[in-house]
Amino acid sequence: LCLLGNGPLLSVCRQLARGNQNISLPGEVSNVTDYFRAADLFVSASRAEGMPNAVLEALATGLPVVLSDIPAHREILDVCPDYGWLYNLGDQNGLCKLLDYITTTTPIDRIARDSIKDNFSAQSMSEAYQQLYQNSLNDIA
Repeated sequence: LCLLGNGPLLSVCRQLARGNQNISLPGEVSNVTDYFRAADLFVSASRAEGMPNAVLEALATGLPVVLSDIPAHREILDVCPDYGWLYNLGDQNGLCKLLDYITTTTPIDRIARDSIKDNFSAQSMSEAYQQLYQNSLNDIA
């Protein structure tokens, strides 16, 4: 288990993990992509998100994702459903069962990158907004 980033509970998490060689808490890092490439799975337990860049970055490296069931995460998995799973936020038992299932079944191919590029890149998002604006103008005319 590797937890990246800083937050008010980092020192508490480090204290709880002390002595466990299977848990790493490096804090804030500048080479997140290196961690994604070394990982088997990305997990986000967010309660709320705008457009979750960390999830998109993980998928762009081909990393499958396990995401809390919130609107922003659903939006991503609606576009690329074969690259991740949702779990009910706050359901620790359900998350554990899902992680057990994932780790005991055939791993997902690391091909999510193309789906993210096609659907969430700056260019594709810009084109989608342009089309939305054009449709709105057409509706007015």
